[in-house]
Amino acid sequence: MCEGKANTWGPQAFIEPGYMHTILLEDLRPSTTYFYRVGTDEHGWPSIYSFTNRPADENEAVNLIAICYARGIGALWDGFMTQIQSIAVHVPYMVSIGNHEYDYETGGDKDPSGAPGPGGFRPKWGDYGRDSGGECAIPMVRRFHSPSNGNGLFWYSFDVGPIHVIYISTEHDFRRSSIQYLWLEKDLSSVNRSRTPWLIVGSHRHMYTSAFDPARETRMRLMVQLYLESLFYRYHVDLNLFAHRHSYERSCPMFQGKCIEDGITHVLISMAGQSLDSDIYYPVVWSKYHDQQFGYTTIFANRTCLHFSYHHSRDDKIVDQFILQK
Repeated sequence: MCEGKANTWGPQAFIEPGYMHTILLEDLRPSTTYFYRVGTDEHGWPSIYSFTNRPADENEAVNLIAICYARGIGALWDGFMTQIQSIAVHVPYMVSIGNHEYDYETGGDKDPSGAPGPGGFRPKWGDYGRDSGGECAIPMVRRFHSPSNGNGLFWYSFDVGPIHVIYISTEHDFRRSSIQYLWLEKDLSSVNRSRTPWLIVGSHRHMYTSAFDPARETRMRLMVQLYLESLFYRYHVDLNLFAHRHSYERSCPMFQGKCIEDGITHVLISMAGQSLDSDIYYPVVWSKYHDQQFGYTTIFANRTCLHFSYHHSRDDKIVDQFILQK
């Protein structure tokens, strides 16, 4: 760990998690169910699990899910992994980095992302603190894996049926000429829209909100807009998903604050379980729906239609939905 309670032994700090094993499965057949279990003769064998590999070229249902807020308390990671087990044993659990997994101030030589400096990316306008409790993403990168086409879990991309998904890190340098920006532009420019007509970008810091933002978060949001919005628009990003503010909000297809037909739909999806924000919302034309309840979102897409739904957790009721068409 980099600093703080994350590298201090104790029940409310670091707890030895034991060994974590990784196996790479290759040459999996489409639409095929595989059965597996993990154990040893010495320690016992648990239940048999299964997963079904996705079709080679079919409509896909995609769920995007938030990650744990451990903040340096190791036991919370164990509890979180237990909570998601019923999902993660059956489908790939793809994650994206945020401030509560990464942000720190000292100990940068241990930073698995390779960011320069003692505390990573810390411009004067940035709203970066010590929100990881000193973890600097180490527990996360030990538990989850990603395609090797970017920088580990920090930025990468993958295809799911007709969707190309890109995850980037707003905790790292995203300014023009930065390593991440250059990678992002290259990935955006190489997307085969005949094969994957839908393009989704996910990150942690929000680009838009109609809620009242403190000054430091407003500065951060404006910088995200300044450096990334035009790039997204140039390469026709369909959907921009982000978090940070603990609520739900959806925009119209838009660019630079104005609703336009070929714009980007922005959706704030940060309402999975952490305490919700009590926001004051300003009336703006581009905000089409906002809500402060616990919930989750689902995406279904084929080559011509993308259906996005927001459900309340308490009853699974759909309270907001929209359709994008090609």
